[in-house]
Amino acid sequence: MNIWKRAAQWAGLFCRRVKGLSFLGRLCNRLVILGTGALVRIESTSPASVLPKRVLFAANHSSAADGFLIPCFLMSWSGHVISFFIHWMYKYIPFVGWIMGLIDPVWVYNRGTKFKWIAVYKKTERDNPVEEAMKKMERGNSIGIFPEGTRNKDPEKLLRGRLGTGELVLATGVEVVPVGIDFPARIKNGKIPRLGRTVIRIGAPISFEAEARERERLLSDTSLPERERRMKLIELFGRVTNQVMQAISTLCGRRYEYT
Repeated sequence: MNIWKRAAQWAGLFCRRVKGLSFLGRLCNRLVILGTGALVRIESTSPASVLPKRVLFAANHSSAADGFLIPCFLMSWSGHVISFFIHWMYKYIPFVGWIMGLIDPVWVYNRGTKFKWIAVYKKTERDNPVEEAMKKMERGNSIGIFPEGTRNKDPEKLLRGRLGTGELVLATGVEVVPVGIDFPARIKNGKIPRLGRTVIRIGAPISFEAEARERERLLSDTSLPERERRMKLIELFGRVTNQVMQAISTLCGRRYEYT
């Protein structure tokens, strides 16, 4: 992509209005695009206008900056709010929590933190992230997830995708848009940069209608013993998760070695 095309893309992202985002949210989003737009470019197989109104974006996760940069750029590209699943810890970091709250995330409480001063804020009764995601989708939001579940610094391989990815995909029933986050310097330097030139590759939506019907059948089949039902659901969620991860692998250029 030459400099003029990149400049045109940056201008388009900066000027696009994100529907459903508050004034402060839009301001924050544009400041992120303004400050980091020279480092980031987006490549997509199809324009955002052809996507369904609500989808699930699934991306690989390499650095702390991903948790904020990727949602901002994807929202500017798509033109609507994408509520990403984000570790609850960030909610209680001064200023950071306020900034992240502007992009209407789904706070996830199923992990701990090494910071004792933040641990006291962890909720004893956790919100169900799948239920929270469904509520946000009813309001018109799309959902965003990092299926690896944590930051992955390996420049060549992806981590195994979490089973919760498949569960969320089938519970929401929406199409999945795979997103590969790549860093041109990762091969040359042999590591993922903390912050550097970034390519966001957006793939074609993937439908899991057949798997969603299979999930409904398993849940409604009263003749199945509970243990067998649970094992079949786990197998189904794993199959969906791995298909999503394989699509991400193709886009980000890093291997996925699980089936």
